[in-house]
Amino acid sequence: MVKHVLDAAKEAGSTHNIVVVGFGHEQVQEALVGQAEIVLQKEQLGTGHAVMQAQPLVKDEDASVMVLCGDTPLVTGSMLKKFYEE
Repeated sequence: MVKHVLDAAKEAGSTHNIVVVGFGHEQVQEALVGQAEIVLQKEQLGTGHAVMQAQPLVKDEDASVMVLCGDTPLVTGSMLKKFYEE
C-alpha cells in the first residue's frame, strides 16, 4: 500500500520522498529499497512527531512539503497534483 502512495506522489511530480517507518520497519524498509529515503520513528507518537523525525532530511527550507498517510489506497497522482495546485 505504501508503494501505491509513493507512486501517486511521483506521478504528481514529487522528486524527494521520505517515508517514516515504525512498527514492522524492517519489512517496509526492505520493500522500499531505492524508492524513498527512510527514517525510523522509534516511538509512534503521532503524525506531527513523524514529521519531526523526517524534518532533518528536508534539505531545502523553501520546499513545499506534502504529508501523506501510507494507508490511503484510493489516492491518485492526479488527485495529489490538484491538492498541490490549490
